[in-house]
Amino acid sequence: MKIRKIKTTAFVCAAAVTMALAGCGQSVGKVNVEEVKNEACDISYQGRQISGTYTGETVDGKKEGQGTFVGSDSEHRFQYDGEWKKDEIAGKGSLWDDQHVMHFLDKDRTGTYDGEVNYGEASGDGTFSAVNDDNVSYTYSGSFENGIFEGKGKLTYDAEDYFVQKGTFKDGEFDPDDKEMLIALGTGSTMPYQMTEQTGKFIDEHPELFPAASEDGCKDYMKDADDQLWEEPVLYQENLVKITGRKIGQVWNDTYWNHEVTTILTWDEDTGKTHYVIFPEKREDLKEGDAVTYCALPVAKSKYKGKTGGTHDCLVMYGSFLSAAGETDQ
Repeated sequence: MKIRKIKTTAFVCAAAVTMALAGCGQSVGKVNVEEVKNEACDISYQGRQISGTYTGETVDGKKEGQGTFVGSDSEHRFQYDGEWKKDEIAGKGSLWDDQHVMHFLDKDRTGTYDGEVNYGEASGDGTFSAVNDDNVSYTYSGSFENGIFEGKGKLTYDAEDYFVQKGTFKDGEFDPDDKEMLIALGTGSTMPYQMTEQTGKFIDEHPELFPAASEDGCKDYMKDADDQLWEEPVLYQENLVKITGRKIGQVWNDTYWNHEVTTILTWDEDTGKTHYVIFPEKREDLKEGDAVTYCALPVAKSKYKGKTGGTHDCLVMYGSFLSAAGETDQ
């Protein structure tokens, strides 16, 4: 009997200790989760202290979970909606900040950002507007990653002499493929043109033609040029044409967004019709007065300003193959 009594006592004591420990554990692990509304507070963002109000979830008095912070500075706008952790912006959310700093490769720029963020950095879809060193306003809309332009986007300027850059961006810079480069060049005020979707598709599908290694490589895509080439170049938007016996009136070697190109103006002495031909390579052997033969893709009609003034019609073409007959009498 005594032994049984001792065992019963031991069991009761052990149960009491277990319950006490369990109660103690519950007390230690307890968290205070609350919803607050328009609570005055300060946050730190990109090295700035911003005063404002917070509405959303808190844990033990700290912003945690989903919430919205709105800055109280009437001269500037700051609003973040999204995830928080331990009083800091964390995870995914959306941001409007008119003092946002973008860290470009050459320098930092401050402007307005409106879009998606991840841990406070521009990431996803968004729009950034600022002013460049020439005091020209610009706006980029598109994809961001790690706080910078990355992926597909569009960059426009409030000035006519700037190209519209639409396509691929990398590390904050326009990084176009051949088609995107050609489209961008058409947005310039000195030689405006628009390329059709079919022409762009042809360029995408036949990178071996721009440039072609030889004239023979162009033959499978050639179409005879006639009067319709000048009047309706859209009829040739998926074909190359061969042009012979033309003189170079002007020639330029340029680099556009890491693409080296040579551009020539050629004319027909009998008709006076001018071609503006962009070749996707540098041809420093060409000079004014040279007679040339080339295979090229018609792009669109445009206008250009002559050396002595005046505006002239021209046909913009994307060069595939070119051969020069040497310098001729000017």
